[in-house]
Amino acid sequence: MLREWQALWRDPWQRALLLFGPLVLFLLLGALFGQGQARGLPVALVDKDGSSLSRTLGRYLAASPTLSPIPYPDEQKAYRALRAGSIYGVVLVPPGFEVEVWRQRQPKLEAVYNGQFMLVGKQVNSALTQLSGQLNAELGTLQALAVRPVAASALGQAQPIRPQLTALYNSNSDYRRFLLSAALPALLQILVVAAALLGLDRRYRQAGNGPGVDGPGLGWLWLSYTGYGLLYGTLMLALMFGLWGWPLQGGLLPLLLGLAAMSGAGSLLGFALYVLSFDPTRGLSLAAALTAPSFAFLGVSFPATDMSGFAQFWRLLLPASHYVELQTGQLYYGEGWGAVLGRLWPLLCYLALLGLIRFKLARRPA
Repeated sequence: MLREWQALWRDPWQRALLLFGPLVLFLLLGALFGQGQARGLPVALVDKDGSSLSRTLGRYLAASPTLSPIPYPDEQKAYRALRAGSIYGVVLVPPGFEVEVWRQRQPKLEAVYNGQFMLVGKQVNSALTQLSGQLNAELGTLQALAVRPVAASALGQAQPIRPQLTALYNSNSDYRRFLLSAALPALLQILVVAAALLGLDRRYRQAGNGPGVDGPGLGWLWLSYTGYGLLYGTLMLALMFGLWGWPLQGGLLPLLLGLAAMSGAGSLLGFALYVLSFDPTRGLSLAAALTAPSFAFLGVSFPATDMSGFAQFWRLLLPASHYVELQTGQLYYGEGWGAVLGRLWPLLCYLALLGLIRFKLARRPA
């Protein structure tokens, strides 16, 4: 194992990519999503009414931490800005809005948002829906006060049902936890597969026409890159629960076991992709095709149960998908050891690749 790390250190390119690269990439991803929540998203406010009620709506928009209203003189300029991407939504107050409200004619308050950016679009949609509900409740209460001068009774008439919505497992809607809890394991998987593939290739380049890697040598090489993944996986956990202070409902030991299993499976996957052609360029191309889109198949940004059959099959091939299930169970639910073992056993199935690797190594062309 020490020999393999020394070989990595002597190769400047691999030293930069595989030894220092993970830390730099982890910190870079953390910095990109460092805020954790969308704040001050610009939306256009086109006020064609100019009434006290429309100005109240503008103050509500300005008071929202999610939105930052920008006055626009007309809707054409606002929609051009929306198409250009400089704003994320448009709120259009029609003329005669206040008069129609007090006459109870239900005027239309138009609000559109850019659904191209799913995360931002959902934030804008949620904020606008919340503001609309708040404004409707207050207006309904004022109208009901004319009939029932008791404030509580008027509020009950205006809003007979007050829903209480409670977000579980990510109560403050922190998208850093939502995204990085999957993006970092996906990145670690790519690095482990690439490192193992290049490590096996380096052994054969150093051997020249010699025998290359025997059974014990392959075992030590596998342990080396399993340790590589476990080391940087531990660094990943230190960033999550130490530097960034994420709450952990379960334990660290199941996560470390999951990282070791994912790293071992990723190393075997890298070896297998290399021995298919004994060409590092082709092997890395196959590794990139298989692991680069990992994030989309992890079941975090899109439910795994709603994926197509092919997508679910692709997902099963990725060691990170099984680890992320285990990590989610510990991060949010505090699952017990029975569930942990159930998450670990699919990673043990990658041991079957050892047969393919030994078979191909024995028949390696001279």
